[in-house]
Amino acid sequence: DRSEGYRRMCRFYGLQVFGVMRGLGYDAFLRVDDDVFFLERASYDPFRFMYEAGLVYAYGVTQPEQHEATAVTLQGWSHAYCAAIAWRAPRDCWATTRDSFNFMYFNNLFAARVAFWATPDVAAFGAAVAASGHVF
Repeated sequence: DRSEGYRRMCRFYGLQVFGVMRGLGYDAFLRVDDDVFFLERASYDPFRFMYEAGLVYAYGVTQPEQHEATAVTLQGWSHAYCAAIAWRAPRDCWATTRDSFNFMYFNNLFAARVAFWATPDVAAFGAAVAASGHVF
């Protein structure tokens, strides 16, 4: 229901940008889309803040997921993925997927440390999402 260009942008920023930035030798990067406006100068270094806080991803805003197809399918798909890999984590898979995928994380402004996205578990999840055919 969106243009091909929009869907390609979603795929790039959802699945591919982290590997591209890592391949270019970056440890962290900041994406600022052309619809983001800074109203004043930040009083701190966002990368230093991320490093000192131990963050791997920072984003500007979330809102409840309003795309019906995503709301209906992503949580169930992710829960099935957890079952398929025999999820072993301190937190229950259902709680994790419920808390993560009931919201839309706007990626028109975000900062990320690239090494996290290359860890085996995260890379395997990204590959499974890409292989699912649900992301353009």
